[in-house]
Amino acid sequence: MPIPDEATMHDPWLGLVSAALGKNDYVQEPTLLHRLHGTNVTGHKSNASVKAITSQLKDLNRLKHESKEYLIKTQRQAMVLSSRYKDLLNDEDFKKILTYANLYSQNYFLKRFHILKYGFWWSGITRNIALFLLV
Repeated sequence: MPIPDEATMHDPWLGLVSAALGKNDYVQEPTLLHRLHGTNVTGHKSNASVKAITSQLKDLNRLKHESKEYLIKTQRQAMVLSSRYKDLLNDEDFKKILTYANLYSQNYFLKRFHILKYGFWWSGITRNIALFLLV
């Protein structure tokens, strides 16, 4: 605490910290009510249909730009995570986090090698296509 300004959102930040320093687990029963609606800023939006993916991939320039921005935001978050908890992280996790934090600056082939080696996948198939092919 406090949650850093570089955190993309508080929930993912807390998940990153718990995954890096301990373990994440799944609670079977609901612990709160969460209502999603059409005007939510975040939340589950089903974009897994072929039509939705094709539509998103049509505008490659926009997709590349948004993916680059997302990568830079999450890299800043990873850098803060590595610096804030470096004394508590094991060497392997520290190296993995630093590799992600510097992913954009790597050359084309090394970037893809690290994505595959460490499983640096984002949520959503379109984002992963953009990460792997465009960024």
